[in-house]
Amino acid sequence: MTRMTPRPPMEPPALAAHLLAHEHFVRLLLRGLLRDDAAVDDAIQDLWLRTLQRPGAVPRDPRPWLARVARNLAVSNWRRARRQAQRDRAHGAGEPIAESPEQSQLRLELRQRVTAAILALGEPYQPVVLLRYEQQRSIGEIAAQLGRSAATVRSQLSRAHELLRQRLDRDYGDRERWTVLALPLLGAAAPTTVPAGAVLLGGGLAAVAAVWVTFLFAGATPTPAPPVRTATEAVPPPPPAAASPAVAPTAATTPTAAAETDRTEVRVVQRLLPRAELFEWSHYCDYELATFSFEWGLRDDPGCRYTRNDWDVAFTRDELDSTTVTDDQGTIADLGVLAPADFGALPVAAAPLAFAASATVQAGHAYFVHTLDTDSDLATVAFVREHAPGRRVVLDWYCTDGSGRAQGSLLDPGTGRPWTTVLAELRARAQSGPAPSSPVLLQLRNGAGGGNPNRVDFAGRANGYVRSREAQPLALGVTPDRHERSQAYVRGGFVPGDRQFVVTDVSWRGGAVGDSNGSGRLRVCVAGEMLAEFDQTQAPIQGSWHGRLVIVPGAEDDTWCEIANSSWVEVQLFGHLEPLATELPARFGGTNAGFFHDPPPVVAPPPVLREPSVRLQAQTGQFRNRQIDVDLRGRAGLTSFADGPITITAAPSRFGAAWAEGGCVPAGKRFVVTSVRARGHVHAQPEGIPTIRLLLDGRDLAGTPAAGPFELDWTGRAVIRPGDESRTRLMVHDGCAADVEFRGHFEDD
Repeated sequence: MTRMTPRPPMEPPALAAHLLAHEHFVRLLLRGLLRDDAAVDDAIQDLWLRTLQRPGAVPRDPRPWLARVARNLAVSNWRRARRQAQRDRAHGAGEPIAESPEQSQLRLELRQRVTAAILALGEPYQPVVLLRYEQQRSIGEIAAQLGRSAATVRSQLSRAHELLRQRLDRDYGDRERWTVLALPLLGAAAPTTVPAGAVLLGGGLAAVAAVWVTFLFAGATPTPAPPVRTATEAVPPPPPAAASPAVAPTAATTPTAAAETDRTEVRVVQRLLPRAELFEWSHYCDYELATFSFEWGLRDDPGCRYTRNDWDVAFTRDELDSTTVTDDQGTIADLGVLAPADFGALPVAAAPLAFAASATVQAGHAYFVHTLDTDSDLATVAFVREHAPGRRVVLDWYCTDGSGRAQGSLLDPGTGRPWTTVLAELRARAQSGPAPSSPVLLQLRNGAGGGNPNRVDFAGRANGYVRSREAQPLALGVTPDRHERSQAYVRGGFVPGDRQFVVTDVSWRGGAVGDSNGSGRLRVCVAGEMLAEFDQTQAPIQGSWHGRLVIVPGAEDDTWCEIANSSWVEVQLFGHLEPLATELPARFGGTNAGFFHDPPPVVAPPPVLREPSVRLQAQTGQFRNRQIDVDLRGRAGLTSFADGPITITAAPSRFGAAWAEGGCVPAGKRFVVTSVRARGHVHAQPEGIPTIRLLLDGRDLAGTPAAGPFELDWTGRAVIRPGDESRTRLMVHDGCAADVEFRGHFEDD
């Protein structure tokens, strides 16, 4: 019989790092049991202390073991607190021992010194430290991003730790002094409880400093490392298994809540996702790099597999635009210069806010974004961390769906009011406006409009296909000309928060004759009930309804009318306001399919160019207003991507497609394009604008080609650096096709 050799226990520094990766899971579990941040912090401190005292007891997969120990600690802490409360009631409770101002100052000073030391690190150490602790990247990810080996990254991290220890030795005179000061940061000091969030300096590097002290301390003392306790919830994103909401407490394990503060009554499950780094649309010519989904926590999404082209914000014209897709009715408001630490104190009711479709980006400002469309209803705050005008913006963000869940690149620091509460108030204010009066009037008329649906709702919000909102009622009764721009007029409003609008009668009239672009369409929906639905009819449309339908606050977008293809409609809704009959659910609405998606989607990066040669092909079908484009990386957006090279023919194809042999410029190199060869066809169309555009680093080489065969041969020098690949692309419109080859050589950048 073979005897198994016991696995040697981890050294304290390695064990501390191993445990930190599971703190988010443990914190969520304990929150479901204790419901008090201070008690959760105490339980985590006890858990780390027990674990570090018995490293050999930690199994290879520690989660089940940690969960069992955490539950036992929660029950013990609850029983201890109950006994203490009974003693306090019997004998009178004493004042808790408070930390002295001097202790707080020393503790904050140490973290500030660590932060300053991080900023003072030079190459090659600072990028490695920031990627590891601020962006929570793995060793392998850092190595790939910086073009270094994993062994080199580990060595540079170790050297960075030692450099900081040496700096702190110089600042404090000896190592013993600053290791003593580090104890409160690690949670090993004193039996008193420091309130959660009391040691916060803010997000970003302050969180890095808190985590990094753990590793510095572990390497600075010859004795076993003290228990690890971070003072902020800015922990690494959990692995997929931990991305789901916290474990719900059962009746057997849920303690009776003692007196709770206003904040502890608001229980929020939070998770960390990446920052939003966006590149200006008009400069980089890349829709994907310019857009971000707070719902999915995602920027790049080739083919829109997850987001379905339903983005929440776009960076274009140096503005943040909240209406990225045609059914968006969201808004954005500039909150002014605002740090994350101050967001909980924002006076929502008194703040001078202007809600619009877009807002100019300014460094240091924060923005409220309300995402509202047919399947999403989210409230988000975004903080501008970096801004290169006309080029790039980096956002920290925090988003909630109103259900007690939130996700983003920041976590609520625990100061001021809960961030979810502030966001709910901002959303309510964004949806406020004049109350409706009976009758509510909705009018729409449009021409061909590409066959797209034009919609307007009870509050007067229109989708992106409606070209103008008129101040006066429309002249209806005459069939629109197919070349007319879509128009809307609404006399409606927002239902007050304590009221509901009861619809008792609805009448509608219109036409849906259609045109050569497609069938006519007319829809009328009230409070989610489809009352009228017509497709392609030459007969006049008229009808009415009588009954009772209720429109509650925030659900105005469930009442709408819609038309397409040379159609028109007028809807009148008769009713009255009355007191709200039932309490509204906390959740905002919408399916929000990507919110708290488990696990968060991971999008594979595009390939890297092996040779200094790229081939792009694109062709459109026989449909008007159809564009196909593909860039140097081989990204084609929503375009159908062919399995192999396309046969470019003189006759227009029936369906559009793209194909590419391309990729990203290798790190540390630049692709110098010296020749471009393009062949294709520009097909004359009775409608549409047949066009071929060929951009080389943002410069259009094709001009305005005439109908017929298309040929282009260019020689010169154009430099494409990593990150600028999207500025080189092929675009074809309305029955055109092209095959382009870029050739050149690589140079060291």
